[in-house]
Amino acid sequence: MKNLAKISFKTLRVVFGVFMIFIYFGMAALMYFNFFEWTASYTWFRYLLVVVFALYGVYRCYRQITGKDYYFLKNLEDKADKADKADKADKADKADMADKLKSKNSCSIHDSNPKLHE
Repeated sequence: MKNLAKISFKTLRVVFGVFMIFIYFGMAALMYFNFFEWTASYTWFRYLLVVVFALYGVYRCYRQITGKDYYFLKNLEDKADKADKADKADKADKADMADKLKSKNSCSIHDSNPKLHE
């Protein structure tokens, strides 16, 4: 169940990341073509926003492709793997201890007390 949650969370993050890339490039295009019909006095500001949206879109695209947005997921997976290994080692140690105790206590109480044999 945990793996399914990890997979769906990763998928959701990827879909959201790609969606936001389209939003940033779309806003840059809308600003460039003056979709919002700003007056001529704001032209410089429009072009500034075009550059900002486009650069941020490129930055987000780079991070999406390289997978740098998911560093915390890798850390969580590493921690979960370490915890699983520690649990398995702990269970193995407990099983070994139980086997040792069984082998030490394999003799009955009568074998250890010679007076009871009489």
